[in-house]
Amino acid sequence: MVSLCCEKSLFGRETALFICVVLLLGVQAGLLGYSATQHSPTHLEPVFLASGVSNWELGRYELYRVNPPLVRMIAAAPVVALGCQTDWSAFSSEPGSRSEFAVGDDFLKANGPNSLTLVIYARLACIPFSLIGAYYAYRWSSALYGVAAGMLTLVVFVFEPNLLAHGELITPDTACTAFGIMAGFYFWSWLRQPGWGRALFAGIALGLAVSSKTTWLILFGLWPLLWVFWRWEGWRATRTGAAMPGDVLPAGAAGPSSLVRPAATQLIFVLGVAIYLVNCFYSFDGTLTPVRDLTFVSRLFTGNSTSRIPGNRLEQSVAGLLPIPVPVQFLLGLDAQIADFEQYSGRSYLRGEWKRGGWWHYYLYGLLVKVPCGTIALLLLAVIWPRSTIRQQASFRDEVVLLAPALAVIVVVSSQTAFNIHLRYVFPALGLLLVFLGRTLSGSLPRFRLIRVVPILLALYSVSATLGVYPHQLSYFNEFAGGPANGHRHLLGSSLDWGQDWIVLMDPEFDESRCDQAVLVTGYSAFWQHCCFRQVTRSERSVVLSSIDDFVSSPGSDLRELPEKRWLLPCVFVERDGRPSRKRKVSSPSPVLKG
Repeated sequence: MVSLCCEKSLFGRETALFICVVLLLGVQAGLLGYSATQHSPTHLEPVFLASGVSNWELGRYELYRVNPPLVRMIAAAPVVALGCQTDWSAFSSEPGSRSEFAVGDDFLKANGPNSLTLVIYARLACIPFSLIGAYYAYRWSSALYGVAAGMLTLVVFVFEPNLLAHGELITPDTACTAFGIMAGFYFWSWLRQPGWGRALFAGIALGLAVSSKTTWLILFGLWPLLWVFWRWEGWRATRTGAAMPGDVLPAGAAGPSSLVRPAATQLIFVLGVAIYLVNCFYSFDGTLTPVRDLTFVSRLFTGNSTSRIPGNRLEQSVAGLLPIPVPVQFLLGLDAQIADFEQYSGRSYLRGEWKRGGWWHYYLYGLLVKVPCGTIALLLLAVIWPRSTIRQQASFRDEVVLLAPALAVIVVVSSQTAFNIHLRYVFPALGLLLVFLGRTLSGSLPRFRLIRVVPILLALYSVSATLGVYPHQLSYFNEFAGGPANGHRHLLGSSLDWGQDWIVLMDPEFDESRCDQAVLVTGYSAFWQHCCFRQVTRSERSVVLSSIDDFVSSPGSDLRELPEKRWLLPCVFVERDGRPSRKRKVSSPSPVLKG
């Protein structure tokens, strides 16, 4: 009787937990779905969408080759199914060409105002990426630290403003974050209990991660190192009688060499499955082509002293006869990306300073001002949380497997100081860190049981911070930065204003006459030029900028003295208190007018 009651109680708890997880994922989907309809296409979305359509209709992969096609093909699938207008006149397959930007503009021009609808359908198709990331963050945190920790991670992940902001877009950063967590979880599961089935799942997850964005190519080097570390630690712990739960050591093993088989062959299988899956998404386009038959543009692959000069440093060598195990456009995309880093003509911005090149601390600083203060506090608390209180007994090597990829991403992207524009490059590391913060609910301190309330309060604080700016979380900045009103003092670009608010001009209820002051931007916007036909007149209350960046770069100047340029494009309309005149908040930095 007691056993039956216990079984019923356990079943009731599992059911309640399942309902909570489903509800939170449903809330996440709802938040993403609504905000996806509230913003105009950002600067890169038409480019990604047009490139995805070319993958389906032309079977070509040259457009936006610097990223693999998985995410954009999924985004473009409903658009192709519903039908859209295309114009491939600007398409170019020349080495190093970036014709996708011109093709993206032509896509907007061909589809006109209907472009917004097509982009929204594409965004909705990408929502599952965020759900996958949240689900596997929950599973991994639960497996490491317990169910309560998993729920904490899930809540923080669902309401993380940066992941929520980019989760509504068709850019690949959220998918890269999600599949990175998924791949890490299955790799960790395989390490704890090797088997061909788990190896298959790890290989598929790695293939999806690399096919979403080449950021996770680092795992092809990192995973073998983590495997060696894991096996060595397992053998050492067993020899000292301190093995942790999940340790696997073959009977009769006498040292590390006894652990190589069969796990080594399974590791090779994992990497092979991932490479095969990458080839599948490119339809094996050019796979096994000899290296010498390719034309590169980066100094690394050409051997030239200047980037963008076509060549191949292996053309006359024996190594040039070797076939490449990946699609041609995958390798040429890496080459084009490297060339961009080698020779970038633009300027970078951080904390009011413009300069050629970037800063090694750009991404660390960006996380400090863009991640909610409650989440930062949770991460700090997770670092100092006593290991002796962890009930689930997640070992040191478990956490190394979790955190090593996050650290590797931060180090790699921070080392690329040719330019700094997008904080989103480091989001894959942020996703893994959110798994780690579940550590704060992994145990209890007998003398201070109330301290377990602190992580919950911090999580709720982060949730409230996100809801306070929703649905315009792309421009979120935390209290350290002075909030969204002062975001322009820290970061620009996709961290603040990525063209998401041009949709205001399509609102029939928008009334410029109610504004105390209007900011008119004379910069270029393909969406405005081809999709918005609303006429906005300049009044005496208006000030003119060539771009928002003009004011940020010279905050002491008088905005009214800036010269007019080619045409007037409305960007932000503000009232006397600095708030947007729209019924819903404009995410562009309207308080920039206050200096």
